[in-house]
Amino acid sequence: MRKVIVAVTVFAVVGLLVTGALAQVGTPPPTPREPAPAPKATLQSMEKWYGNELIGMEVKNQQGEDLGKVSELVLDPKEAKIESIVISTGGLLGIGAKKVAVPWNQVKPASDEQAFVVSMTKEELQQAPSWEKTAAQTTPATRPAPTSPGALGR
Repeated sequence: MRKVIVAVTVFAVVGLLVTGALAQVGTPPPTPREPAPAPKATLQSMEKWYGNELIGMEVKNQQGEDLGKVSELVLDPKEAKIESIVISTGGLLGIGAKKVAVPWNQVKPASDEQAFVVSMTKEELQQAPSWEKTAAQTTPATRPAPTSPGALGR
């Protein structure tokens, strides 16, 4: 009886090993193909420039050194034009980064048209005054108080 139990146990273990080995033999399932990444839009290929596409663009100097990224666009409300860009420079993952405003007329598209170029060195950018939003910039424009529905017909 003991020999039968040992034999059945051995056959069961061998059967499990063989089944597991056979299950692993064969061709692996096909891996899904990832679509090719869309070509990066260049500044010249854009019909119009949109703020959300400009924010985050790289900023380089004329020597091609990376200075930072565009973090804000400052608009002149009277002229309805971009007044300056704010470059976030230095820091690690945005922590400890310094923000510096550069006049828009000093910003040009890079030759690869996937970044902006300014005529400043890293040192000049680090020595430039920091830019911060003022209280007037963060509060929305004052709107007239709404009238009650009953007041309209009077």
